[in-house]
Amino acid sequence: MMARSTDLYPVEKVELRWPSVRRVGCGLVNPHATCFMNASFQALFHLPPVVAWLEGGHGAGGEPGPFTGKLLRLYAKMQASPGPVHAKEFCEPGVIGQICAGHHTAKMEYAEEWLMGLLGRLHEEAVADAVRGGSAAPEMEYTSFLYRIFGGKLRNQICCLAEDFTRNVEERFASLEVELGEAKTIEEALASYTRGERLDGDNKYRLEHGPGKHDFRMVDATKRITISQAPNALMVVLKRFPLPDMKDSRKIKFSATLDVQPYMSEDAEESGPMRYDLNAVIVHAGETTQSGHYFTYAKAANGMWHLFNDESVQSVRHHSSLHFFFL
Repeated sequence: MMARSTDLYPVEKVELRWPSVRRVGCGLVNPHATCFMNASFQALFHLPPVVAWLEGGHGAGGEPGPFTGKLLRLYAKMQASPGPVHAKEFCEPGVIGQICAGHHTAKMEYAEEWLMGLLGRLHEEAVADAVRGGSAAPEMEYTSFLYRIFGGKLRNQICCLAEDFTRNVEERFASLEVELGEAKTIEEALASYTRGERLDGDNKYRLEHGPGKHDFRMVDATKRITISQAPNALMVVLKRFPLPDMKDSRKIKFSATLDVQPYMSEDAEESGPMRYDLNAVIVHAGETTQSGHYFTYAKAANGMWHLFNDESVQSVRHHSSLHFFFL
């Protein structure tokens, strides 16, 4: 079969701002430990480019896949309902496990894993809908809504200090998972993430200079990760759970805007904004991934912040948290 070369979701369809003011979405019923799912839906449904994708054709033009269809119906239901609705289709037996292996509705789950699992399923359906029995061109999958909205690139760089050698490896990302370390602000966490590490002493870099097994030498080097291409919507995950039964509950300060220029590669691709506005925050209250509660703060189309806590929806000022969606 010949590979098809096409854009799954044209870049010009990506809407970073609300085209018009619309009503604030309703709450979601929590029948049995589904707050991780409810919080994720609320963050997605208050993100302008995701809503534009939902309302504007959601892809290459065919019938939506199973999970895309479920999401479209839930979004429409929430827009039309005056009160809380139940995400029943996502709570059917086996559905949550199909989105994220090992997850189910009988216990608390990790919201970030489930959210990325859902986005991954939607991405797979978009690719499958486009190729229709053919095979995807190598770069085609990176034109899906997932990568058009959340997709960026990281550069892993090795620079040998006493050699004329630099090695750059690019990798794509849809969410930026950042260790907290000693950080007190999100900027400090990102600075630590991109600061770099010196490889010396017993941790020197293996520099190969030929095909033989002895054609190498150990040299001093620096290793650094930077953002080489910024996404349209930046999803930041602060890794508060070093172990499943342990949580770092420190408060991490952040403002309503984030400038990622200090964390970019020197010759970064000029694709995507450098400054982001805070749009949504998913919060975990509790001490472990198996306990506690998730809720979301999100900025509605009218510019007002709201707290979405399962069935409850109320206007508030924005607060501190776990996941960040920046536009």
